[in-house]
Amino acid sequence: MPTEEIYLRNLLQAYIQNSLSPQQTEELFLRLNSHPQLSEKLLKELAESYEDKMSNPVPLKEDISQRMLQGLLTKINEAPVISMKQSNAGNWKRWIAAAAVFIIVGSIAYFITDRQPKTAIKQSAVNSQHVEKDVLPGFDGAILTTAGNNQIILDGAANGIVNKEGNTDVIKRDNQLVYKESSAAIPDIETFNTFSTLKGRKFQLILSDGTKVWLDAASSITYPIAFTGTQRKVKTTGQVYFEVAKDPAKPFIVDIGATSIEVLGTHFNVNAYEDENTIKTTLLEGMIKITRNNRSSLLKPGQQAVTGGSATESIKVNNAVDLDAVMAWKNGLFQFTGADLTSVLRQLSRWYDVDIVYEGKIPRREFEGKIGRDLNLSQVLKVLEKVQVRFRIEGTKLIVQP
Repeated sequence: MPTEEIYLRNLLQAYIQNSLSPQQTEELFLRLNSHPQLSEKLLKELAESYEDKMSNPVPLKEDISQRMLQGLLTKINEAPVISMKQSNAGNWKRWIAAAAVFIIVGSIAYFITDRQPKTAIKQSAVNSQHVEKDVLPGFDGAILTTAGNNQIILDGAANGIVNKEGNTDVIKRDNQLVYKESSAAIPDIETFNTFSTLKGRKFQLILSDGTKVWLDAASSITYPIAFTGTQRKVKTTGQVYFEVAKDPAKPFIVDIGATSIEVLGTHFNVNAYEDENTIKTTLLEGMIKITRNNRSSLLKPGQQAVTGGSATESIKVNNAVDLDAVMAWKNGLFQFTGADLTSVLRQLSRWYDVDIVYEGKIPRREFEGKIGRDLNLSQVLKVLEKVQVRFRIEGTKLIVQP
């Protein structure tokens, strides 16, 4: 099942349970409108799953149910149906209206207890003008894929144990996921989990050996729940920052395709997005060995290894590295140093979960400076437009105008 479908399905279920934050509910409406065919499928499933409740509804307080239904349908009508043909709009509204009734049935106990038509609907509904002209920044969120291939959405999940595999507890603590062995027994074989962030998400992870890992948007790491062998080996994609726990007896190895990074205990950043031409490994503390196609180089703090390109290309080591720029993402910033427009927009695409569309030729511009990653997309674009580049936002598309 595609990750987007799983994520949207989980958002819908959380919405029914009234457990979404206002920002997450706003995102739900935006994603529903941005993926009309998938949304109609999920809403139809939701409606059909509550068919028995619809046939034999529980007694409802009429005033509460009417306010809820009216409030939700009002917001549905306000929300734009992005890139949907007019002929499909009827089905979309029909299923979302049906789903609204079932949401009322499923959530009635909460509303009777609270006696308030909870303003989450009002606060979080997507305003048409807002959706078309702005995009919220990313936030803490991730997906944990267990050894049994179950997926646990961590966005908005309560603190506490979210999974247990063997003798290891997997615990959520705010914006961290922590692996903690609950007994001294060591498993005979390694069991692997995958921790991933979608576009517009970031999260932190603490592995069973105490190694701290930060994931930027659209990134992943696959790792054993407990390190049982002579090595501590993980695989990553996207951008990941490591603070590796020292253990001279068990070197820590990061595999990124044909590139391998070996450390004993150190701090380093890896940028290995598929839409970038190279893999950049930057060392902040300690020492690491980079290996690619049987060629190796040792890095010292402040150096950066650049790999990628052709299979025979050697490892390039840069000595003049702007460490602040490398680590800006972890510190809540975009920082550009002579970056071209396409490079800047790739970063925005990942953090704001938008698709970049160029109308005409790509403007040749270079960017310098810092911008906070907590800003809405429109605020970032106002800064970029100072170098005579024009943009417009249409739903989940960021269009670069000539």
